[in-house]
Amino acid sequence: MRRRLTALLLGLTLFGAGGPDLAHAVACTNDSTGNWNATDTWGVDGIGCVGAASGGIPGIGDTVTLAASTTVTVNVNTTVGTSPAAGNAVITQTGALTIASGVTLNVRGDHNLNNGATLTWTGTAAYVF
Repeated sequence: MRRRLTALLLGLTLFGAGGPDLAHAVACTNDSTGNWNATDTWGVDGIGCVGAASGGIPGIGDTVTLAASTTVTVNVNTTVGTSPAAGNAVITQTGALTIASGVTLNVRGDHNLNNGATLTWTGTAAYVF
């Protein structure tokens, strides 16, 4: 029994109790206009998204705040957030968000658009929530 418990605890330590998607969830804030997958969009070398599993770029489990007077273009297939439950803010937006043609943005939670925010998808872009 002791060996099984040790193996279970080791497995949870290696793979994260919440699974690989949630092991490094962080709050990300952009500081400039740019593409979603560019670390400079999220601060110098991604400092606005420190600790993100994807190297300073928001991904699964992370939450996102989009600053006023900026535009972030989702140019790669992306999933953010953890739960579709109401009241779980995943994206809080004051600036502009554009989803490029052929790209899918999956939002696992609420997407709050503040006064002045715009959400645009182009061509065959998909927004899934």
